Amino acid sequence: MHDAQAAALTGNGGAQEFTQLGPALFQGQTVQINLRLDADGAAAQPAQHGLRHPRTPELQCVTGLNIKPGIGWQQAFRKHRGALGARETRPRHHPPARRCDAFRRGQRAHALHGLPEQVVFFILVLRHASLRAWSFKYIGVMQILVSNDDGYRAEGIACLRTALCDLGVVTVVAPDRNRSGASNSLTLDVPLRVTQVEPGVHFVAGTPTDCVHLAVSGLFSFEFDMVVSGINDGPNLGDDVLYSGTVAAAIEGRFLGLPAVALSLCTRPEGARHFDTAAVVARRVVAGLLTQPLDPRLILSINVPDVPLSELRGICSTRLGSRHRSGRALPARDPKGSTLYWIGPVGAGDDAGEGTDFHAVANGWASVTPLSIDLTRHAALPALTQWLDALP
Repeated sequence: MHDAQAAALTGNGGAQEFTQLGPALFQGQTVQINLRLDADGAAAQPAQHGLRHPRTPELQCVTGLNIKPGIGWQQAFRKHRGALGARETRPRHHPPARRCDAFRRGQRAHALHGLPEQVVFFILVLRHASLRAWSFKYIGVMQILVSNDDGYRAEGIACLRTALCDLGVVTVVAPDRNRSGASNSLTLDVPLRVTQVEPGVHFVAGTPTDCVHLAVSGLFSFEFDMVVSGINDGPNLGDDVLYSGTVAAAIEGRFLGLPAVALSLCTRPEGARHFDTAAVVARRVVAGLLTQPLDPRLILSINVPDVPLSELRGICSTRLGSRHRSGRALPARDPKGSTLYWIGPVGAGDDAGEGTDFHAVANGWASVTPLSIDLTRHAALPALTQWLDALP
């Protein structure tokens, strides 16, 4: 590619199309890019320009952009390299230049010359991980971090990733195994190892909070715009949010300044596990947050009933309910005869009346509960002050 400014021209002219197709390209697809140019506008441009800043009239020469996924870059280059005519003649005092010579000091070219070769430029950028983040930030694509507490191989996180992939660039950083009930714990006694499984998918030998903390605080060279955690295999209703690793991942995102959503599918042992239903709800809520953001201090905890999408009654706002006390610990014996204990089952819903997350899910609604990091019971402060003043 001989013209850095033409690359900027291509990117700006096709920003809307790349916003839609960028996430697919992030997964390694190649594309054919066909530009329709305003011939009068192109002819009116000066013969030479600098390489640093594209000028508005040049951007206006792009009147259309057509992107075809799946074409090989070599095929596209061979097909289109001469489509816009020969490059202007320049005096040379050295052997024929390589394409990278265009970036040498003093090499100038018209912004519209050689545009077919910009196809190769964008394909190469999108196929190299070190440049992907820059290219998508340049065209305004959202960066979405996805995590969970069921592990990176869980069905729920795969469904969530698929559901969000057309809303932005989705990066998965999740625990290496099931870490349900890890709550907000951070690993501070040992270093953490991060492994990339495939482009855009990493696992961490740590907790959900570790995953989000590392991802947002230095694992990548780009910044995330949102954290989405889930889809949890099981409910996170009422008191569950205090123990849930799924909710904890979202809370960590909020601690680090990002909008955050936690999603849970209220599965049952005999249920059909309709993760597809929860994925549809996730996409609808996240899309809404991207276009019409809420108070960034909120964390949205979403619980979806385990029903087919056709039976879901809708989405409603709720408050947290509460559970009865959990069941007794369950003793067991190891092969050597020592006593072991399993944590007992969760209690049934206690405060589960109308308006609670329990009630909504039980009646076929997806519940959305706004959570706050501030655990202070402000109404109790005056009484507490009087009590403290009365202490001997």
